Amino acid sequence: MLYHEGIDKKWWAEAVNTSAWIINRIPNTVTVKTPYEIVYQKKPQLKNLKVFGALGYGHIPDEKRRKLDAKAFKCRFLGYEDGVKGYRVLNVETGQVKTVRTVKFMETTSMGDLMTEVEGDDKGEDVAAPHATAPSHGQSQTHHLQ
Repeated sequence: MLYHEGIDKKWWAEAVNTSAWIINRIPNTVTVKTPYEIVYQKKPQLKNLKVFGALGYGHIPDEKRRKLDAKAFKCRFLGYEDGVKGYRVLNVETGQVKTVRTVKFMETTSMGDLMTEVEGDDKGEDVAAPHATAPSHGQSQTHHLQ
């Protein structure tokens, strides 16, 4: 999980905790019920499962920002917090881990997808990087290579 998402090894404990959280909520071959069902006598809610390390943007509440400040911070999904409605995320800019409730994850894009290597003979050639998203309807896009 860490390697695939390009997350530093120092976050291994978060990866293990998230793996255990998920394993306790999925069926296994030993029992008909999940470990969560055995302990809590109810089925676990799985609608909020996220991809470990997914890139996202956590909402910054109005009371914690000024008028022209950013409304969100870039983060990576690290796991779940028991007893709290929210996700454990790593703030990419500050390196702090916090629990946030309002966050938008881009689970289809992993860090591995974003990290590409261009091979060539660095002879002063301009290399145009591909855009991550297509232009919206009505916009034109022109690339000039020299």
